[in-house]
Amino acid sequence: MENLSTVQRQPGYILFIQRRLRVLATLFLFLYATALTIAYFIKNDTLSSSYAWQHLVGFTAWLISYYVVSWRALKNTPEQDPYLLHLIFLSCGWGMMMIWRLSPALGLKQTIWLIIGSLVFLFIFSFPRVLTYLKQYTYLMLTAVLLLTGLTLIPGLMNSSSQPALWINIRGITFQPSEPLKLIFIVYLSAYFSDRHQLKINKLAILIPTFAVAILAFLILLAQKDLGTTTILVLIYVSMVFLATGNKKWLLGSALLFIAAAIAGYFLFDVIRLRFEAWINPWLDPEGRSYQIIQAMISQAAGGMIGAGPGMGSPNLVPVASSDFIYTAITEESGLIGAAAVIMLIMLTAFRGFTTAIQSSSRFLSLLAMGISTWIAAQSLLIIGGNIRLLPLTGVTLPFFSYGGSSLVTSMLAGAIVTLISGQSESATWQRHYKSRLQNFILPSLLIISIAALLFLPVWSFFQKDKLLSRSDNIRRAIDDFYIPRGNLVDKNGDIINGNAGPVGEYFRVYQYPPLAATTGYSNINYGQSGLEYVLDPYLRGLRSYPDISIWWSNLLLSHPPPGRDVRLSIDLGIQQIIDTLMANHTGAAVTLNAHTGEILAITSTPWYDPAYLENEWEKLISDENTPLLNRALNGSYPPGTVLGPLLLAKSFEDNPGTLQIPEAAIIYKGHTIQCSLLTESADSYWRQIQNGCPRPMVGIGRSLGRKGLYEFFSALGFYAQPEFTLPGPPLNDPGKVDNIKAASIGQENLNLTPLQMALAAAAINSGGIIPQPNIATSFQLADDTWELIPPRPKGQAVFSKQSSGEVSNLLALDGIPAWGAIGRALSSDTAIVTWFIGGTNKGWSGVPITIAIVIEDDASESAWQIGNEILYIITSLSGGD
Repeated sequence: MENLSTVQRQPGYILFIQRRLRVLATLFLFLYATALTIAYFIKNDTLSSSYAWQHLVGFTAWLISYYVVSWRALKNTPEQDPYLLHLIFLSCGWGMMMIWRLSPALGLKQTIWLIIGSLVFLFIFSFPRVLTYLKQYTYLMLTAVLLLTGLTLIPGLMNSSSQPALWINIRGITFQPSEPLKLIFIVYLSAYFSDRHQLKINKLAILIPTFAVAILAFLILLAQKDLGTTTILVLIYVSMVFLATGNKKWLLGSALLFIAAAIAGYFLFDVIRLRFEAWINPWLDPEGRSYQIIQAMISQAAGGMIGAGPGMGSPNLVPVASSDFIYTAITEESGLIGAAAVIMLIMLTAFRGFTTAIQSSSRFLSLLAMGISTWIAAQSLLIIGGNIRLLPLTGVTLPFFSYGGSSLVTSMLAGAIVTLISGQSESATWQRHYKSRLQNFILPSLLIISIAALLFLPVWSFFQKDKLLSRSDNIRRAIDDFYIPRGNLVDKNGDIINGNAGPVGEYFRVYQYPPLAATTGYSNINYGQSGLEYVLDPYLRGLRSYPDISIWWSNLLLSHPPPGRDVRLSIDLGIQQIIDTLMANHTGAAVTLNAHTGEILAITSTPWYDPAYLENEWEKLISDENTPLLNRALNGSYPPGTVLGPLLLAKSFEDNPGTLQIPEAAIIYKGHTIQCSLLTESADSYWRQIQNGCPRPMVGIGRSLGRKGLYEFFSALGFYAQPEFTLPGPPLNDPGKVDNIKAASIGQENLNLTPLQMALAAAAINSGGIIPQPNIATSFQLADDTWELIPPRPKGQAVFSKQSSGEVSNLLALDGIPAWGAIGRALSSDTAIVTWFIGGTNKGWSGVPITIAIVIEDDASESAWQIGNEILYIITSLSGGD
């Protein structure tokens, strides 16, 4: 019975296999090219652009080259390996289509290099004696390629650079001699060892010439700082010596020497240390030396299990995607399945090469086929391992796939040589030695690394996917916004605050009311997202509006979710514009809310900025001493000072302490005499003093409460913890106690509040003693254009009785307005003073209860009082009590 290898060598079997492999490879590339065309139509919503068809030039060139070469190979070498040529051309075609997708200009160049590589294939099959010439002229070729590689070290001689380079540039055509150096080095070692197989090759003297050549090549490459090619040559040399000698001690010694060299390089060379650190912990410098690997991991996460689809991802966000990171680009658009397929494709190519090697007709051809196969497999696993962070990044190309004429033509030449060797099989007793050495070390090593890579793929594509995609440096979502309309942010009446403009593929965010930018935020491809644009992103992208099956189907077909949906805010632009106008000449903030529900009706932070001009004004904005990017209403932190008076007054009514003991002496804090904001201490009543920010009545109430009472009261008001809200506030410190009663009573001791916190506390005065939970996003639009409420937050906490809060609002009533109000000042530093106003509607108001809190970063009591009164007057006049 014939064995399998004999059957596989029969012309009929080879013809049968090759026809089917040609059909499968052609079908795959045709479908891939078609998918790229469809993807362009989908993303750009047009059928009229030539860009959608350009890559078909590459496909046509590949198809013609593939069929001509396979026909010629089958005619001249009918007993060739039935798989090798097709695996090689499928890899080259896949890589070329990916390069066309990344850059049509580079795709056209790669197509030209593919044609040249195909001509090399035709030449090899037309002149089989080339294998004999390779051995005969190996020393001449080695000398020539070492000389060319060495010439790149001379600045300006073979290129226009003033520094040593990796390429030779002749009349605009670049050539990297280190690429053919790898192949010629293998040819040299194969010829050298095959001629000395009868000698005691284990002796050091036999290895000295090869060692000298290897050291020379290493030194040239190290001078170029080409660590990737140096590593590949080291692996080639160690593997070839072992395959020729079978000496396991050589492997052990080489491994120890390599580890020692790596350790020394880590301490001696910055480039090695930086690459190693970027591999071990890339999160330390994600915007610097680790940028490439971080973006590569995000790209793989974006691909997930099945990929974004050809042409539907954003692989160009990874630097050098067409060369060093083409594996990552393929992973993003073909997913974990495509990534695994590339590894399998490369390993099948290498293993068919090893099969050819152990059946070759001569020792030279056997060593040559083993060396080339080891090189292709090792270099592929090295760069794939670097892409997925299994190994340190080396910067070599992925054979057959990566962009680059030198790499592609050299890889195709190597593939042609192995394919030609496969047609010259012959049984010999010496073959079992090479087979044994392959099975004992080379194959297990490659299999272990391949399996490790396959097992490592899901780390980024599945297990860490959500974490990576949610990173702020993942701008794929911002790119999606160019093609998919984002939902609008609208006010309570449906007026657009943030919206969209532009055609498909050029959508951009329009900010209809820039003074709200500190709260509504921005969505920008260069600066990411902020404010409600960031927090409500899932709603604005429609991820909460569509059934899961609709989102899954859209991601599967289009690689993005369905169109975004609108979100309704509690903001009333009418009220917002009034307050912004009144606050325009002051630095500070104001919050206006519904005292019962906690819905924010207006939120002002001045000075403000316009997100439409971020690109032009970013540097100015971040260096502006007035910090317009800061949301003072939510993140500004100010001591409340004497504006705490109404809250303390309500607490005194609640506890009924009896006669209020007002201190006789002036209140001094940190050497400053704390005075009333508007009136004097001789006002006719202590509640009038409290309304005008006089400190002495407050100290009296504080003394009656005591340290423990004050601490518990401030805790109940929410002064030591941020409220549960859509947007976060600054971190707060809970001191656990009150040390200085006088300082705490006038809002100075370890007490800093945001205007939102102050507004919520003040809301208890006109909401029956209950502090509401704040809310700003009320509902979102569903797929059928109906609206669904965003789940409300828990009900507020009661701090006063309805009677106590009502009594305070009546006592602090404003003249001619159904509202109450109070003023206060605080010392925010040794010299700076901030001014507060808090107020709201009272029992004389039959409409929605309104509370406001204003802070001005200045000693501006009259302005704050005037602004507060005017806001309440306008609101109550406009609402008319409804």
